[in-house]
Amino acid sequence: MSNNSKEYEKVIDYICKLIESGTVKCGDRLPTERALSATIGVGRNSIREALRILDNMGITVSRQGSGNYLADNMGGKLAGVIDMMLLTQSISPQEVRNFRCYMEVTVCNMILDNPDGCAGLTEIPHILDRFQQSGNEDKVELDRQFHYALVNATGNRMMALVMQGVMNVYRRWIDEVLRNADECDWMPLHLAHRELYDALIAKDRMAVIKAVNAHYKLVDQLSRKNK
Repeated sequence: MSNNSKEYEKVIDYICKLIESGTVKCGDRLPTERALSATIGVGRNSIREALRILDNMGITVSRQGSGNYLADNMGGKLAGVIDMMLLTQSISPQEVRNFRCYMEVTVCNMILDNPDGCAGLTEIPHILDRFQQSGNEDKVELDRQFHYALVNATGNRMMALVMQGVMNVYRRWIDEVLRNADECDWMPLHLAHRELYDALIAKDRMAVIKAVNAHYKLVDQLSRKNK
């Protein structure tokens, strides 16, 4: 058992080195089991065990008849982990909502700490302008674009990955709530978006926190209204 364990760990270590060196990038196909076996000098069973572990971790994905690939949707894999935690009641929906709100404050602080952060917000005025002239379905999509634009403006790939996973889960709830919103509901949300953007441009941290909290308070009110 110990020898087998060391063998599959060699395979995992080799694949990680391929990723670190840039030899294999997101979406790329990994070497075949036969090639890995010949290169590393371990048996096919150890290769398969290593690939199974990496697949379960969301690092690789197996495609029937095609091979194994380095995952290019890590955020989606993280969302799957969060879904499983919700299913097993390891965490609650309210904990996800609270985490989402706190993380948005962190996202905004990272934008303010990034010298080029506010430069990454250039698409937001266009999103806000289109928001007022759009129907509900388009408003839902624009709301999504607004929050993803904030995350992208951090310039931090780790934050983008974590937030993608959390947002994939959170959006399933909030999108349904927003689709059922009326104009009286949308106007305060639109104002909260604009106030948040203005606070970021002004680099006013206290106003940013106030705007984020106001936004999520409105979302919680809408959620309760639509239950």
